[in-house]
Amino acid sequence: MPGPTPARPVASARGTPAAVRTVSSARTLRPRWQPTRLLDLPEDVLVTAFALWPAESLACASVTCRELHAILDMAVALGVARLGYDALPPPRGTHDTRTHRLRHLQRLAARRPQTLSAGATTSLCVVGSSMVLAWGGSDHEDSVEVTVPSPVAFPRMEVSIREVAAGDTHCLLLAADGVYSWGVDNSFGQLGHGDIKPRSAPERIEAFAASGVTHVAQVACGRQHSLVLSVDGRVHSFGRGSLGRLGLGGIEDMLSPQPIDEFISEPTCATCDVSTCSAYGAPPRVVLLSAGLFHSLAVTEGGSLYSWGSGTNGRLGHGDTVMQLRPRRVEALAELDVVDASAGSGHSVAVSSTGVLHTWGQGYNGRLGHGNQETKPQPAEVEALFGQHITRAVAGSDFTICVTERGAAYSFGNGGNTGTMWWGRGWEGGAPCLLEPARIKELADLRIDLLAAGSAHAMLRSTSGALFTFGAGAHGQLGHGDLQEQLVPKKVELQLEVE
Repeated sequence: MPGPTPARPVASARGTPAAVRTVSSARTLRPRWQPTRLLDLPEDVLVTAFALWPAESLACASVTCRELHAILDMAVALGVARLGYDALPPPRGTHDTRTHRLRHLQRLAARRPQTLSAGATTSLCVVGSSMVLAWGGSDHEDSVEVTVPSPVAFPRMEVSIREVAAGDTHCLLLAADGVYSWGVDNSFGQLGHGDIKPRSAPERIEAFAASGVTHVAQVACGRQHSLVLSVDGRVHSFGRGSLGRLGLGGIEDMLSPQPIDEFISEPTCATCDVSTCSAYGAPPRVVLLSAGLFHSLAVTEGGSLYSWGSGTNGRLGHGDTVMQLRPRRVEALAELDVVDASAGSGHSVAVSSTGVLHTWGQGYNGRLGHGNQETKPQPAEVEALFGQHITRAVAGSDFTICVTERGAAYSFGNGGNTGTMWWGRGWEGGAPCLLEPARIKELADLRIDLLAAGSAHAMLRSTSGALFTFGAGAHGQLGHGDLQEQLVPKKVELQLEVE
């Protein structure tokens, strides 16, 4: 028996079934999605969004996107301001693109200011934005040992202080209005004032302003020489010049800051040496400096590493022991993006953007972390740290300390009779040196975000602002009110502000 006949839709006046008409009306009322053109967005939104892009992405998009190209100048200007700078550095020749200059500022801004510094037997730290504390002393006849953190008599309390650097018997301070220096010994002009007179309190180096250097990004101290990095990527050096540590092409001492030509002049690309010329023909802009005992290191915005000075034990990383009077690129790291580097006394360390630690130079006492005491004239990966993303590393006299992106601190090497023999692991005995990295157990519950290494002592700050020191204390450089060494990290009675 056939079923009921299905009802036919009621036709409208136009002959369209009512059910169909209802569905059609609903579809008509629902808004259709339309792609939004970039120029339809508010200009301030566009500029803000593009200002946060990496330099390379901004450059690529500006070539293919007409809307972005129209507001590129505003986006770059806002991006530069967000990084904390006034303007892009001026171009260095026809090949120095805006992309390179913006990337330079982005990498400069990514570098954490060095508000801790450990010299041979002294320690410095910045508290807040207007005070520097110092402690320790030296063997110099005019040195006074200070065993607890004590304020440095900075002459301009209203000026903000950005970072500090400690050498053997001299110190540098970077403030908003320039570079200051002081120290009990100025025999080689390492204070940069054009004379060899010591200073008991910070005094501004007027030579920088006189030569047009008004914005400085970093200061660094070697044992008896100094390095200063300007915001536009130029490097000035002064102090003891023996062994070529100043990078000026000779071994003469310099009593006032002198520019290193390799980081200033545009080379003639048809004849220039690859070690002093980037792929685009413009001189490399430096974003980070490190001054060691007899040599110096510089990292450029393109991730290249340069070294100069004494080549003994292969500390320069060029595969030989030849002294370099001028900066030379470390070709063994040419394929890597170097983000951090540190020069010790006889060895050097570098960290790549992928978190791999490389060490080279004198290997005695295991300071290179390769499981042996062999000297390496070229950079080699520290295999024991594979799987740990290293972000920062510092080289002391014969030891190395590094920290991971999660704030775990590792160390290796030897302190001999300096108190760093057991590297903060609290052993009652054992091997006199660590040939491979080991985590510092006493700091395992903390996240370490800043570290500094002196000749035979170390300073580490946690993300909570707690400061720890360990190692040699014969001059009061540990800040605990005595002259005792510390075999394990001990907290300094001082709470630091964190960024």
